[in-house]
Amino acid sequence: MTHESGVQGIPPGSGASPYSTGGGGVTLERLYGATLLAALLTGDPVPGLGDEQSVVEVAFQARSKSPVDDFVVSGEPRSTTAGQPRRLAIGVRRDPTIAAGDAEFVHLLSSCLRALTSAPVDFETDRARVAIAVAGPHSGAAEVRRLAEIARTQLNSTAFRRVRTWTFGRSV
Repeated sequence: MTHESGVQGIPPGSGASPYSTGGGGVTLERLYGATLLAALLTGDPVPGLGDEQSVVEVAFQARSKSPVDDFVVSGEPRSTTAGQPRRLAIGVRRDPTIAAGDAEFVHLLSSCLRALTSAPVDFETDRARVAIAVAGPHSGAAEVRRLAEIARTQLNSTAFRRVRTWTFGRSV
């Protein structure tokens, strides 16, 4: 049976968006990958990995290395006094809907949590980090970034739950 869409068996309006079928997400991922490879070649720091780290490896589609698998960037300290090697697992999304009701975001966040729980000592000792890269500016990502910055300064989850922020003179 052919509908108005002209595609057999697919009702009109139920197909994928022109952005996704045109490779929009893939295009952003490739651009970001090229940026990571440029950092590898030039020695520039990669945001999230740390300015004290030099990129020594960029792995694409690295499911064998991390549940957050679009990219895994490995770094080495720039000097002998700059710490230890670190890896950064990055999920790339153009414009994610950051909400508990969005299945794609929940899946991405679940991947981040699996990464954290698969190597807790590496994350506690700052040998591993996770990141979500989005096309900017993205207000939801900015809010999550601020929340993550606050969480990172807390000793534990109990301390984090006690954090109060003030917005326009009101406790939130």
